[in-house]
Amino acid sequence: MLEPTEKAKGLFDWLAPELRRFYQRTGRRMTEYQLRLEIERRWGDKIVQKVCIPRGMSSFQCLTLAAMAAREPSA
Repeated sequence: MLEPTEKAKGLFDWLAPELRRFYQRTGRRMTEYQLRLEIERRWGDKIVQKVCIPRGMSSFQCLTLAAMAAREPSA
């Protein structure tokens, strides 16, 4: 499995609490593919504007990191 750097994880600090709440309530019953699709549906525009475009990342990379952030245990 891919392991993001601390810097990559930090890209989603602004959204991580919301992603974690979603994952705990609903996302844990989804496949990885369904989870990424639902993250894109709910937060895709914000993710593209705040992470993908400024960092020159693909949407796949951004959604992968967002899904990882969703699965992280709450601090």
